[in-house]
Amino acid sequence: RIWQEDERAPQPGRGALGKDGRWRGGQRLVPDRRVRPPPGLGVNFAVHDIGCQGGPMRLVPGTHTLPFQLGRMAPSMETPMLEQLGLSRVFVCPLRRGDAVLRDLRLWHAGSANAEAGARHFPNAEFLAGWYADLTEGTEDHLAPRPAIPPEVWSQLSPHAQEVSRRVRAEEPLRVGFREDVALPQQFD
Repeated sequence: RIWQEDERAPQPGRGALGKDGRWRGGQRLVPDRRVRPPPGLGVNFAVHDIGCQGGPMRLVPGTHTLPFQLGRMAPSMETPMLEQLGLSRVFVCPLRRGDAVLRDLRLWHAGSANAEAGARHFPNAEFLAGWYADLTEGTEDHLAPRPAIPPEVWSQLSPHAQEVSRRVRAEEPLRVGFREDVALPQQFD
C-alpha cells in the first residue's frame, strides 16, 4: 500500500481522515508524498510570449514533497512563510509562444502580478495517474476526474484511447466557452 500515516491522528491508535472529515481506524486516505511517479502532471502552454513583467508563473521547488497541503494565501503572507520554511520561489520567464512547462501537480505554483497592459494567458492541461484517478473518482477532490470529452468525440477514439479516457467521458454535450470570471484580482507583495 502507498498510504502515509498521519501523525495528527488521535492517540492511542492511529486513524484516517474520511471524506466526511471524521477520523477512521487504519491509515490516512492520502498518498504518501514520497510516492513516485507523482499522482498527476500539469502542462502549461505559452500561447503568446510571456515576459518577466507579464505575470509569469512562480514555482517553489521542493514543495511537492512537503507533508502538508499548501492552499491559497495572500501574496503578502507568502514571502514570510517561505522564509520561515527556508524555501524560495522561482519565476518561469521569459517564455516564448509554443513553450510548455511540465510540473508535478503537488508543486506549489501560482501566477504572479502582471505589470504589462495586456492579459496573460497560460492554459493548463492536467493528467492524472490511473491509480490517483481511481482513488479520487466520485469525490470532491479538486483533481478528481470530471467529464471533459464530449460523447461525439469520445466515440471516435480508438478502443485503447476510450479505455484510458473512460473516467472523463461526458454523458451529454458539454458547456463550452470563455469564462469572464476566471481571473482573480491582482495583488502585489
